[in-house]
Amino acid sequence: MAKTKTKILTEKSKGAGTPSLSKDQSASREDIAMNQRKSESKKEHDKSNSKDTAGNAAHDKGKSGEEFTRTVDHKFDDLEQQVSDTARDVIDAVGETAAKTADKAARISESELQKLKQELEEAKDRGLRALAELENYRSRTNRAMAEDRKYAAVDLARAILPVWDNMGRAIEAAEKDFHPEAMLDGLKMMYQQFLDIFHSQHIEKIEALHEQFNPHLHESIASFPDAKFPPNTVIHESQTGFKLHDRVIRPTQVVLSAPAVAPAPADGKKSKDEPEA
Repeated sequence: MAKTKTKILTEKSKGAGTPSLSKDQSASREDIAMNQRKSESKKEHDKSNSKDTAGNAAHDKGKSGEEFTRTVDHKFDDLEQQVSDTARDVIDAVGETAAKTADKAARISESELQKLKQELEEAKDRGLRALAELENYRSRTNRAMAEDRKYAAVDLARAILPVWDNMGRAIEAAEKDFHPEAMLDGLKMMYQQFLDIFHSQHIEKIEALHEQFNPHLHESIASFPDAKFPPNTVIHESQTGFKLHDRVIRPTQVVLSAPAVAPAPADGKKSKDEPEA
């Protein structure tokens, strides 16, 4: 407003030319200049105040931001401490539970281990007892088998003794009064007794006469050409063979038939069937 007033006065002075100024007019000009300086000084002051106000506002705003940051940081620290405490409590609880579980498992394992050890000892004891029983059974069986082998011929000896008695009686009778026919009858009787004894002991003759040669039952000692029988047929028994059950005691010695040989021609010529030398 002072600036506007000064402008008007300036324009008036220009329009009026440059007349000589009176004392009052000089004082008025000084007042105007002073007012103008005061106005400019006030503007500067107001501008400075405005700057101070803006600075204070910015300062207050910065201060408020710092306080907000500190508040947030404090709350975040509190929250972090709470989370840390909660996590520590959870870890402690889990560790305690795990320790209790491990201790319980250890107690169960120890009891189970003792039970297994006891069962193992019982099994070992049963095994040792079974081995001892087996060894005793083996010893008894070996002794029984040895005795059986040692006295296996007792039954056969008892069966043969009557034949021996009859042979002694026949010899005694022949020495007193020899009769060939009576001696022959006595020998036939003793022969039949032997066969009966063999039968009671499961000893059987091996029949071979007119049978096909069997290497498991027969023993060939000779062969002769014989057109009446096929080749390798038993035509004679030299010694009778016997078997006990299905085991051969001794094979029958036999004579076998061989293919008949064609007679040589009277003129000395070779037969067509004979190969040349």
